[in-house]
Amino acid sequence: MTWDGNCYEGLEDSPYYDFYAAYGWYSVPHVDVEVVMISEGQACDSDSYTIDFGFYDVNDCARAVVEHGYQFFSHDPNDGECRYEMTMDGTCQEGLYDSPYYDFYAAYGWSSMPPLHVVMISEGNACDAYMNTIDFGYYDLEECARAVVEAGFQYFHQDPNDGECLWVETVDGNCYEGFYESEYYDFYAAYGWEPV
Repeated sequence: MTWDGNCYEGLEDSPYYDFYAAYGWYSVPHVDVEVVMISEGQACDSDSYTIDFGFYDVNDCARAVVEHGYQFFSHDPNDGECRYEMTMDGTCQEGLYDSPYYDFYAAYGWSSMPPLHVVMISEGNACDAYMNTIDFGYYDLEECARAVVEAGFQYFHQDPNDGECLWVETVDGNCYEGFYESEYYDFYAAYGWEPV
């Protein structure tokens, strides 16, 4: 189980195995992404992950960020490094720092996305990954899902009793951190395309 095709855990030579990825992106609609520079010469001090280098056009970087399910990112125009930032909003609550390499951006494309497809992964069970409450009062499941996607996440819990809506930071719907029984939460995924 790895985060993406870069295999940040490291690749090793093998006489037996080749490393592959299976993509379903063909079913993802083209999203027109609007790029907004938030801060020139500064980067957000949140947790981040480098998607790749060679994204010299900031619009290509923004599209890759959105396809990875995030909204905020740092871009280095010198080597094309493109990294998404795991921050909640454009104010970067973790703090901005001066950088000779990066500019800090937001990618807005959610309004042009098709309706979300919400899939219940586990009823009465919660994923034991890091999570954070967006707000209460999201009694409509799709409204909660949209708030989760706009926060840059795909997986979430919803409490149908008080409408608590929480994003969950996990790699996929298997929740490798483990599940626990919950009298409050069900575990969901929000897709911008029809899952197969």
